[in-house]
Amino acid sequence: MPTITLTEPFRFWRNGCWPEDYPAGEVEVDEEVASQAIAAGVAKVSKAETKPESRRQS
Repeated sequence: MPTITLTEPFRFWRNGCWPEDYPAGEVEVDEEVASQAIAAGVAKVSKAETKPESRRQS
């Protein structure tokens, strides 16, 4: 799960049916919540999550 930093509280509507509220600050969320918060402009991804994965050559 990614860790994001919310610049303000964020409400995510899971499947459009029920709300999930996240406080401002650093929170651990699933990919769907993270992408929606980033798209809404209220979040930034922590540096640890933005590093590209290294791949092994075999």
